Amino acid sequence: MVNEYIVFFDYEYTFLYYIFELANYSALAFIALIFRHYKFINNSSFWTWLVLMFTPILFNYFIFDAHLFGDQSLYTLDAVDQKLDYDLPNNPNLEKDLWWTSTSILTSKILSIFPLPMLMTLTSLAFANKLMLFLLFVWTSRFLNQDRLILFFLIPSLVLYSSLSLRDNIIIVFGVAFLINLVNRKYIFALVFLIPLFVLKIQNFSFFLLAFFGNFIFQTHKSFIGLILYLLSLSLFSIVMQEEILDIINLYRVAFAAEDSIGGYADFTFYNDTSLLELTSLSGFIYESLIRIPNFLLMPLPWNWSSPLYPIQFLESLLLIIIFIRVIFKYSLYRNLYFYSLIISFVAGLMVYSVLAMNEGTFVRYRFSFFFPYLIALYYIGESALAEKEKEAHA
Repeated sequence: MVNEYIVFFDYEYTFLYYIFELANYSALAFIALIFRHYKFINNSSFWTWLVLMFTPILFNYFIFDAHLFGDQSLYTLDAVDQKLDYDLPNNPNLEKDLWWTSTSILTSKILSIFPLPMLMTLTSLAFANKLMLFLLFVWTSRFLNQDRLILFFLIPSLVLYSSLSLRDNIIIVFGVAFLINLVNRKYIFALVFLIPLFVLKIQNFSFFLLAFFGNFIFQTHKSFIGLILYLLSLSLFSIVMQEEILDIINLYRVAFAAEDSIGGYADFTFYNDTSLLELTSLSGFIYESLIRIPNFLLMPLPWNWSSPLYPIQFLESLLLIIIFIRVIFKYSLYRNLYFYSLIISFVAGLMVYSVLAMNEGTFVRYRFSFFFPYLIALYYIGESALAEKEKEAHA
């Protein structure tokens, strides 16, 4: 019989750890087998996913110390708490009733939806993340060629973040689902995936909302006039709300700088003049963002490498930029009105993130969770336009 004082025990570095997580892997492999049997995925995708579904076991405790990503403990504790009739005494999240305002609790609630055989270690929720990503692949393969689509799911950062018990993978999945539904004009479904991002990642939510307004309110995908009105409205809003926008940006700018300092927020604000970080005008923000965007897109730059992971992330950054530009020009997306509301919101996001970026490790993660959904969405727009042209040519 379990008493109310039981605490969560992580079986790290033990034989039982591998038994528990192999059970989770087997469950995912069986699901992939079912999808292959009913021809939702082809043979090459099936075998690729069998490997990808195994990566949670490889990353935590094998390649990395699981405690290197501290949020994994928080999300796991919340997920275990939700399975019990009482609160774990060592769970640091105290506001149980305000789950809609808590990133940690909402993340664990989403991951807990997936019925894992075992929820015993910090790695367990990573299998829920991996299953979520697999379902996204199956869904997007309805619109895109599987053999080419699977290459996007082999990007190292995506493999890594979907192999950990973190929220980054959820943000990416919801972002891709939102943008594809938006492009398909399925606005209700788009909102279903957009709304949780208000809690999970309010920055991405804000930029995606710009794209939503462009398509839904101004119909930028239908007319050039709508696009002009959209740009004029954004410009007017930015000028009128300049002070409020700068206040929010400055708040995050100081907070991220303090987070990156040794003494934390209290010491940072006491020993440093925070006004030196504050942007005082819209033109100053635009100038600062334009000179910092290259650094944000390419970080971690070679002179900041302090981990064996950093060179891989730098090379990946270069590759993703090349692919992004290649997709735009290969499909001549600048001739497609669907492109503009997405690229406007994307550039707005780059500008804001670039002036906030202080910590290399943190913002490499932030950048990828923002960048990848747009990459998939633009690729989808291009492939859809190409398919439509081929259909008309054969008509």
